[in-house]
Amino acid sequence: MKRLKNWALTLGIAGSLMLGVASPRAAVALSEAEVMSRLTSVPVFTLVDDKGNPIVGSVKDAQQKDQPVLLFFLNHKDALEQLSTYQKAKPADAEKAGIRLLSMKEVLESYEKIKDKSKVIYSIEPNASELQTAVSLLKNNGQLVVKDGKLLTKDGNAFVPDVPLFFPTIKGPDGKPRFLPLTVQKEVQGKKQTDAFIPFYLNKGDLDSDIQELIKDNSKQNVQVQVLMFNTFLSHLYNAKAAKDVPFRIIPSDESSKFVNSLLQQAAQKNKQAPAPKTN
Repeated sequence: MKRLKNWALTLGIAGSLMLGVASPRAAVALSEAEVMSRLTSVPVFTLVDDKGNPIVGSVKDAQQKDQPVLLFFLNHKDALEQLSTYQKAKPADAEKAGIRLLSMKEVLESYEKIKDKSKVIYSIEPNASELQTAVSLLKNNGQLVVKDGKLLTKDGNAFVPDVPLFFPTIKGPDGKPRFLPLTVQKEVQGKKQTDAFIPFYLNKGDLDSDIQELIKDNSKQNVQVQVLMFNTFLSHLYNAKAAKDVPFRIIPSDESSKFVNSLLQQAAQKNKQAPAPKTN
């Protein structure tokens, strides 16, 4: 699949990944470094001032009091829209504001450093359209139901939306869905390597495009799309006993990947044009 081969690096409900609620961890589990390594290539965008400092906004808590919040976006376009909103609200700061690229690993590590020292809330915002698509899929699959105007899980618990991840499955011999692993060829330092993993997409449209190619290659297989929320995904990583138990990889949106790759190309071009350092 072209995208994977070249891969480098409102609904009546509000959804966001609010960092701060720790998932229960198994006694024997992957190390923090092993978990974070899975998130290095997930691009995240946030607003910063002219000195590169994050722009802190505010959100109302349950008592309607303002709480400081840092917003992070998984789509570059969403960050651009937020930047435009900020510039209109504070025109005097318009020229000073910009967007900074981080990785999900950097965001989580940053939060770990300040969580006991600061009241700032870290909120990773899902794309509204992707969240709506996820809810529709979960309702169609019978995993979500509407009761008395409320969105509940099939077990009757309140649905807590955050960043949705879409992944392909196929029906096994027992009729139950199973993960669909993908195998792609990549080049590392001039050598071709085979890379096998189970993809989790941040953009369903990107998965749909890849499924069309999957169907051509596996016409007899019934490929279906499932949804998992990022908090649940993260909990699986933290509680895995070995890396082989969680061969998952998050696939950023095509739009964000292209933007990141353009930045890498610009940086590489600048390095080529920079004069060689003087030596004594």
